[in-house]
Amino acid sequence: MTSPASLPPEVDAALRHTAQLCSDYLQGVVFLAMDTARNSDYSNTHLLTFAIDEFFEVAVAIPDLARGACYNTCRRELRFLLEASIKLCFVQQSSAQSTIEDKLVIFQRELDSSSISLKNSVSLDLLPEIDREELSSQVGRLYGETSKFVHLTVHQLESRMRIAGQGHAPASLSKESLISLNESIEKTLSASFVYLSHSVPQYAAADFLVGRDGSSNEWCLGSNRFIALLDEHFDYKHERTQNLQSIRNTRWARVDA
Repeated sequence: MTSPASLPPEVDAALRHTAQLCSDYLQGVVFLAMDTARNSDYSNTHLLTFAIDEFFEVAVAIPDLARGACYNTCRRELRFLLEASIKLCFVQQSSAQSTIEDKLVIFQRELDSSSISLKNSVSLDLLPEIDREELSSQVGRLYGETSKFVHLTVHQLESRMRIAGQGHAPASLSKESLISLNESIEKTLSASFVYLSHSVPQYAAADFLVGRDGSSNEWCLGSNRFIALLDEHFDYKHERTQNLQSIRNTRWARVDA
């Protein structure tokens, strides 16, 4: 592993961004879980009670994997995260009040499947209707791209060959590779948070995204368009009434084109 002191500034900056993306995401997921846990049935009925450890492990592991130039392993973890988020959302929406034990029986086939076709069966009503299909399509592309790294494939080997042809060692840190990885991380973590937000009561996402003064949460995933649309859903809240135009301007100024 490369010593931080020996890293070029642009590589160090990219790695810091990787860590911030994962840290902010984990903060959001933990908040959703803890806020939902105010309901006494949470620990008996919500899959996040136990699945949160999986989300935690991925978010903690990716920055270390990226620092070790384990780019393909990062993408395999992102694939898992997408699949897990969609499955959890589907199961919770389909049978919110049944016990976790019953869910594991009722939805064993869906949980054990490697398909994410369930994304076509979940409700994303916190997003504008016109944008739901776009998110679903983006998630399908992300899943397809990250699936290329699950098994040893021609695509994976050709990627290694291109890296070698550019004069880089097979496991070397480069600004270009990290920027590309961070783009996948940002899109995947944002999509995952949107799906998880649809698996819990609306107030949980609102409590995380909307500050006491009505302002939007200043986390780095706020630059994602789907997170901004999720945040926009809560513009009806009274905390935002007085400064709504300013909040909207600030929100969309942060969103990447």
